[in-house]
Amino acid sequence: MRNIEARKEKGDKEAKLAFEMCAYRIKKYIGAYMAVLKKVDAILFTGGLGENYPALRESVCEGLEDLGIALHKPTNDNLGNRLVN
Repeated sequence: MRNIEARKEKGDKEAKLAFEMCAYRIKKYIGAYMAVLKKVDAILFTGGLGENYPALRESVCEGLEDLGIALHKPTNDNLGNRLVN
């Protein structure tokens, strides 16, 4: 994913598409789980991409506000220890 991000930053359209597809797939999983669970208290991003890739978390959460998902940008952009509210 680092290579995709580097290429995306240079304007590579294929890398941008790959990034968008990754975010879209994660959104689909979130939507599917929300439909089954009915009530979701929190969404946790874990693992290498989830913990260390603020742009991906932001892209995933973008457009999900109607489902009650709101990304706190200052917390998202903090790459150190993070407080979950």
